[in-house]
Amino acid sequence: MNLKHFFIIIIFNVCHFALAQCPSGNIFLFTQEEVNNMVRDYPNCEIITGDLIIADDIDDISGINKVKRIEGSLVIRDTRITSILNFKDVNFILGDFYLEHNANLESIEGINKLTNVGGDLVLATE
Repeated sequence: MNLKHFFIIIIFNVCHFALAQCPSGNIFLFTQEEVNNMVRDYPNCEIITGDLIIADDIDDISGINKVKRIEGSLVIRDTRITSILNFKDVNFILGDFYLEHNANLESIEGINKLTNVGGDLVLATE
């Protein structure tokens, strides 16, 4: 392998690693615009190193669909979402999982791979 191929491989791996990254720490999404920005800026986000809080003025979270692990809590509260199918690959939540007061949510199908919740599990409509 020549030096040119070596650098191409290194650059490809660095780019792939950077694109799979998530913002560090807690993520707070309170508007649809914030959700859209996260999807745009971190399209391959797989491991969230803090809490993921999704609340208030949000209709669609389908673009947040690569997450596999949350090393904090997952809170989805008081939104207008109809589905959580985008979390189909989440298998681990270190903290709490709160899914509450989402009046338009049609089902909780989509969390079938979730095998570990380290804290409280709260599923509530009111």
